[in-house]
Amino acid sequence: SRGGSFSQHRRGSSSMGRFSLGVDIGSARTALSVYDHERQCATAFEVGDDKTMPSTVFPQRGGSIVGKRAETRSAKQCDKVLCAHRRLLYSWVTGIDPAPHDLEMYHFSTLQSRRAGAPAGGGFAYDVNGEEVPATRVVTEVMEVVCSCVLDASQPSGLLQTTREAPPEWVSCALSVPEFFPPELREIVVAAAREVLHARLSKDIHVIAVSEGLGAAVQVASLPPHHPRPFLLVDFGASRLSVALYNLKAEGGLVVLEEVA
Repeated sequence: SRGGSFSQHRRGSSSMGRFSLGVDIGSARTALSVYDHERQCATAFEVGDDKTMPSTVFPQRGGSIVGKRAETRSAKQCDKVLCAHRRLLYSWVTGIDPAPHDLEMYHFSTLQSRRAGAPAGGGFAYDVNGEEVPATRVVTEVMEVVCSCVLDASQPSGLLQTTREAPPEWVSCALSVPEFFPPELREIVVAAAREVLHARLSKDIHVIAVSEGLGAAVQVASLPPHHPRPFLLVDFGASRLSVALYNLKAEGGLVVLEEVA
């Protein structure tokens, strides 16, 4: 069924649904999952009417177009389509100017940031017909779609199986970010997403950034057999290769995950 299934059992009429979101706004595509605290299960959700959605935005007056429809605009109006936002953020992290190919293909700009005296590599934006649009615009527009998806699913007849008597409680949202993103850049991404989540879902929702490598390691650690063992995690990112060594060790009757190198 669309967006996964919660068919194990129906939620009681007086039971309030408590949910957390996991969102990966990747360089090319966005993925969404929802964790049900009562059922203690996570389910991948469709976003933008597909398993994953292009992380692409076509800004326009009266509301932006996001996802696949925005991606198709690139054939005729490529100078207005926002994509590859992590490449833009990567330049902010490294202090290295975007490659000439990126400047031309993705219409990155440094005009205002240079005039404003920003540090080298800081403040890069998209250049859309002379107007500078920040990379965080992609984050906020994609999160608008994410919120619409989960709000539709939280209707009484929706996939999350909530009731009018017990509206859903949105507990937290974890955003996956590249391993090399420093704390200040992670906070920029979190702040952009938090603004939308607080406006659309709840002002009490807790928003955090989680390294992509750590998220994958936690998933590996949750798979049987649950016994102490080391494992190597390799992440072939769009712009960077990350390699980390993790270890599952026994501690106080539990199996604990630690990053070794």
